[in-house]
Formats: sequence, C-alpha cells, structure tokens
Amino acid sequence: MKYIVSESLCDNNLGKTAIGKARADIEQVAQANGFELLKLPLVDPKYAFSHATHFKVYENWKQNIPKLGKGDVLLLQLPLRQHTLLFSKLLKKQKRAGVKIYAILHDLDTLRFSMSKAASCKERIRRKAEETGVLALCDVIIAHNDRMKAALVVMGVDEKKIITLKIFDYLSDQPAKDRSFDKTVIVAGNFSDEKSGFVYKLPENVKFNLYGLGYKGIQNDTISYKGSFSPEELSDKVSGSFGLVWDGDSLDTCSGFYGQYLKINNPHKTSFYLSCGLPVLIWKEAALSEFVAENKCGILIESLNEIKDIMDKLSDDQYHEISENAVKVSESIKKGQFFANALKQAENIANNQAQN
Repeated sequence: MKYIVSESLCDNNLGKTAIGKARADIEQVAQANGFELLKLPLVDPKYAFSHATHFKVYENWKQNIPKLGKGDVLLLQLPLRQHTLLFSKLLKKQKRAGVKIYAILHDLDTLRFSMSKAASCKERIRRKAEETGVLALCDVIIAHNDRMKAALVVMGVDEKKIITLKIFDYLSDQPAKDRSFDKTVIVAGNFSDEKSGFVYKLPENVKFNLYGLGYKGIQNDTISYKGSFSPEELSDKVSGSFGLVWDGDSLDTCSGFYGQYLKINNPHKTSFYLSCGLPVLIWKEAALSEFVAENKCGILIESLNEIKDIMDKLSDDQYHEISENAVKVSESIKKGQFFANALKQAENIANNQAQN
C-alpha cells in the first residue's frame, strides 16, 4: 500500500486552521495516483515551545501511523508541521520493516534558517540536525528545482535519489481568463515589512493591484489594495496583466533573507499566477526564472524600476503570445501534472533501488 501523511487538527475542539493549499493539493494529487490518506492529528498547541514537545510529537506519530511492512510506501511532506528531533528514530523503524520513504520538500529549513537573522543559533543547529537525519533516511526526495537539488547534494544527499518538481501545482476548476494588456501588475502575498517591504516603495509610474494580508501602506492612483481572499476566491478576483514574483525591501534587487531564498525556492504565488493564465514578472536570479524562460510565460527582470520601460516596449501581439503560453502552463498546473510526474519518477527510482 502507498500512504501520504496529512498532519491535521485533532477532533478535540482546538479550533480551526488552514492546512495550506500547497499541502492540500499534494494530498489530492497523491490520492488520485493511488496513495491512501493517513490523517495525523496535531499535538495540542499547549505543548508548543516546551521541552515535552519533541516527545509528544514522536509519541503522536507512533500511535497514529499503522504498522507498515515491505513494499509499503510512506510519503511525507517536509518540513513537518510539528517538528521533533526523534523523527529519524521513527523512520529507522519503518526502514527496517522494508517501507519505502518518499519526501516532497515544501521548504529546505537547513538553508532557509541559515539565511534568516531572526533564527537563533540553537534553532539553526536543531533544524539542521533534524532535517539532515530525516533526508538521509528517505529513499526518494522531490526537490523544487535543479538549484535546490544542487544544494541538497552539497549537504551530502545522494543525487541519484533526488527528483525535481519543476513547479508546484495549483489545483483549480477555474478556467483561465483572457487577459487584456492594461499594463497593471498584480502583487499577491504576505505584505510584512521583512518579506514584502518593496510594496511600500513601489514605482509611481506603474499601476499595481495588491491582494493579501497585512498591507498598511497608502493607496493612490497607481496603488490599489484589493483585500485578502481564500485561494478559491482569489483566482476569480485578481485583475491585471502580469503577476509579480519579488521579495525583500528593495526595488533594485530581491534583497535579504527572502531574496536569497528565492534563488533556490519555488514560491507558490508563481503557481497561482500561472494557474490563472497570468504571465509573470520574475526576478532574473530567482530559481523559477529558468522555468519561466523555458516556457516563455513571463518576463525576467532585474529591477522593479524596469517595469515601466518593459510595458511601454511590449506590443499587444507580444503580450498575447506570452499570455497564451501562460494559459498552456496553467492547464498542467491546475490538473496536478507536475507532482503526478514526480510520483512516477519516484516509483521508478524505488523500483531500481529494489533491484540493485
């Protein structure tokens, strides 16, 4: 049997929380490809940040994962929603029983936390120890892209067991809309100062529509804040010609921790934009810029101050061509084809490992 673990809230009146669309989509695609969903209730939040957390989370996994054996597959979404340094111990037991361990990476904490000034030295060491131990026990690892794969190899992970996803899927039944070239740029995401400080310095010669949480800036003739919406609502709400993929507090480059992480990460907002049939404007040093260039579904930029000039030089026919390419990509993203392909590759790797 093949199983995918879904870490979710207990049924003990702890309240409601969003599972996150990226993880929910992974679960849905996995189930469509023969995986059974294993629901793992989260440990009571009162244990958060206490010394008991690691043991509580470990015991929670032991109690809720059924007995698996040779030929079974356990698919994990990493990093875990609730961390424990004892997780490697649990995986070693599964490996001894002949279980194959697959992992899809949502983030690579070893690098993510090493870039963040907010993370303490203790936190960095703990995350690295936990993640390195878990990755070493996985039979197949699905990384975001070739750059993340290279980073994993530098960390000591066997290159032969790493697959690249290329881009995250974004499941949706919404048809991609025909986009007119009105030269408006869409910015979707979290508008915290650290992650998206650039939105408070946007060029005044380009129109921007902003969607997301935490915006506390001005609105004027060129900047319009539209509010925040659920993933299901947002696809139908966004209006504009391009989706912007940019992080940090600078207009000239993607700066700081989030900018550096963009060099190896596949931001989910890119998948959202393309699922809507929206071409993207993306930082030329971002890892996903290679996917955008290959599929001709957007424009690579070095600075936000270039946008006005790019818009002025882009003809309606050129925009239409890029937009059509974005719609082609959207069909694959909305159907979950990128993760489905990765699962097929994972099975081939696991079968080859069994034969050797």
